[in-house]
Amino acid sequence: MGNRVNRRRPTGNIVFWHDRQRPASEKHAAAQRGGLSPRRTALPATIPPAQLASPEECLRLLTDIAQAVQRGEASAKTTTSAGYLVDIARKVWVACIAARKLDKVERLVHGGRDSDESP
Repeated sequence: MGNRVNRRRPTGNIVFWHDRQRPASEKHAAAQRGGLSPRRTALPATIPPAQLASPEECLRLLTDIAQAVQRGEASAKTTTSAGYLVDIARKVWVACIAARKLDKVERLVHGGRDSDESP
């Protein structure tokens, strides 16, 4: 079939998880410690909270996030999530602007009447 994978470290010790001499309770405890490590990460405190009420605020936040990554203050996973949320906020903002413009056009077309009214 294939070649066997060498599961030994260069020092000759067996890899922790494959050591048959190591008690299962020790492996379980190690797995629990790994599972309990803090997984939530936040944007650095240097980035002020954003309202995201305009494209300019979205751009400012994205710029702040990019700079935090460049300085090594934020993880790629955290910044990807934040960027995704900023993009959603931007799309909602654009949709709101489009809805307002459409409402103005409908009022102009219908001479100030609601579009649902009959002529």
